[in-house]
Amino acid sequence: MLDVHPNVLAELHQIGASTVRLWRYSEFATPITSPSDLASAIGVPVGRVAKTMIIAEQKANDVMRRSHPARHLCAVLLPSPSKIDMKAVAGTYGWKRAELAQKEQVLDLFGYPSGSVSPFGLQKIAVLIDTALFSYPTVVTGAGKVGVELEIDTSMLWKIGQPLQTRGRASQT
Repeated sequence: MLDVHPNVLAELHQIGASTVRLWRYSEFATPITSPSDLASAIGVPVGRVAKTMIIAEQKANDVMRRSHPARHLCAVLLPSPSKIDMKAVAGTYGWKRAELAQKEQVLDLFGYPSGSVSPFGLQKIAVLIDTALFSYPTVVTGAGKVGVELEIDTSMLWKIGQPLQTRGRASQT
């Protein structure tokens, strides 16, 4: 599992995730440039390919976000075709407004480059999980390294975050 970020690997071990399948973009005959490409290549619905977005309290500056990430940042795991309802996320944390965290902040705080953010290994912040993902037996999500995704049983998601009812709440399809 050298293709998995060490933070991801540590949390997978901690929660007892024994069955994880890795998908490496380099192993596919056709280029993988989007969640739709990946879904087609592995034969799953595109909604089963999840993305993890790091969300920040808009009024919190860079110093505040870095020094108190649990207070000013959260992660949202949702189906890749879905869009985040920033008002719903802000309301969950009592923030006035929310926005995407800056790529540099995500890389510095968690070690995940853009396009490879994982919901695993985010020990410093809360993870909200779109309940739509629980309709699948497994989900495919970032492994913390570019070009590598992991497929994991959705029952493991209960161990890393709290479900968020999203029909009209955290994401909008």
